[in-house]
Parts: sequence; C-alpha cells; structure tokens
Amino acid sequence: VDPKAELADGVVIGAYSILKGAVQIGANTVIHEHSHVHGRSVIGRNCRIGPCAFVGLPPQHVKADPDVGELVIGDDVTVRETTNIHRSIVAGQEHATRVGNHAFIMGSVHVAHDCVIGDDAIIANGVLLGGHCLIGERAFLGGGCTLHQFVRVGRLAIIAGNEPTSQDVPPFGAMRYRSLK
Repeated sequence: VDPKAELADGVVIGAYSILKGAVQIGANTVIHEHSHVHGRSVIGRNCRIGPCAFVGLPPQHVKADPDVGELVIGDDVTVRETTNIHRSIVAGQEHATRVGNHAFIMGSVHVAHDCVIGDDAIIANGVLLGGHCLIGERAFLGGGCTLHQFVRVGRLAIIAGNEPTSQDVPPFGAMRYRSLK
C-alpha cells in the first residue's frame, strides 16, 4: 500500500493486492486478492473489487500521459475478477472515467478511458467498452457485447449478448442480433 493512499475505516485489502499512488478507498470497501488500484482513483463506500481486478491504470491511448487522468467509482459498486477500468486521458475529476453507484460489473470487462457508467448499470462478462462510451442508468449490457468508442447507451436500455455496435442505443431501447435468414 502506497504511503499516499488514503483508506477509510473498515477497508480490507486482500493478499498480494497493490495500491499505488494517490488512491482513496471509502469505508468498508473490500479489495480482493491480487488486485491493483493505481493513480488518482477514488473508490466509494461498500464496494467489492476483484479478485485480480485492475482499476485506475493509465489509459490505453497512444497520446495519453500515463501520469494524468482520474477515476471515480461510486458507492456499493461490484467490480468482478479480471476486469480492468482505466483512468481518463485528461486531468481533473470533472473529466474522470466514472462508475455510478450500485453498478455491477461482471468478470473480464474492459472499461476504457473516459467512459461514464450510470447508477445501477449491469455489465455482463466479457463486455468491451471503447473510450468515451456513456452507459445510462440501469442499462444492461449482455455478455460479450462490444461498443466502439463514443457510443452512448440510454437509461434502461439493453444490448443483447455478443452484440457489437458502433451506434447509439436510445433510452428504453433494445439492441439484438437479427439473422439474415
């Protein structure tokens, strides 16, 4: 645990986890084994991270400064195993990659730089979010779906599993694969 890290009361850090940089962890949050939390990352209260999650690492962007950018995760968020969530490419909390309160992010999800995930969103296993995606409140992204950068998914929208998209999905909308047969 980096000396610059701030841990609130009741935080539990699992074996072999690494907290590096100006990380802030809220009360009663659990960072499970083998997880990494780096950089200017703020994680709220009662969250569950990992095991083997990578949170707040530098953005995967060829022109990004690896020491710049921020991540803000709300309260009561679950981030499951092998998921990675990257910081923004621009400094300042107003530009941070964000995960809203009560979001549930299942295993092996990739959340790229500058994404915003709304409150109560559910993101199933293997989802890939390109940079700057916006996921609305209570949206559901089915397992294995992929979103190109800058895609917006409205509140209460649903995307079927394994569905790739480079187009926005409106609020209350549904997107699914349609057979050509």
